[in-house]
Amino acid sequence: MSLADIKKLAGLIKEERAKEIEATFRVRVQYLFNIETETIELYMNGQTHSQSGKMHSDEKEDWDPNSQYITLVYYAHPEWNIEWGGFTAVETKEGMHINYPQPNTAILFDSRLKHVALEPTVHCPAMRITLAHKMKITKG
Repeated sequence: MSLADIKKLAGLIKEERAKEIEATFRVRVQYLFNIETETIELYMNGQTHSQSGKMHSDEKEDWDPNSQYITLVYYAHPEWNIEWGGFTAVETKEGMHINYPQPNTAILFDSRLKHVALEPTVHCPAMRITLAHKMKITKG
């Protein structure tokens, strides 16, 4: 097997794993909220101290204004300490909601809401790792 064949096989395995991860989160959201969804985007983020996020909305220009979109942020890092910071702030009509990045948990919010990943503190020896899964609600 050539190096090119090995790289191609590794890419296919990676793609299959990504499909499994996408399906796991999509199906759980559909079950928990009794909705049907379509994945728009799925990607990983990594953030360390001094990498400040910027307040933003996930809304894209080509989104249907009559449809609802949701963003799931899954905290994939294996451990976290409150002194390490790295909170997620989501701005709603009620005010700012600050979410602790507890490992193996997720938050779900309207993709049009402004939000920001706050940087880990100088005391943080680890990388804040998240999976962002953006979905369009197709039924429910």
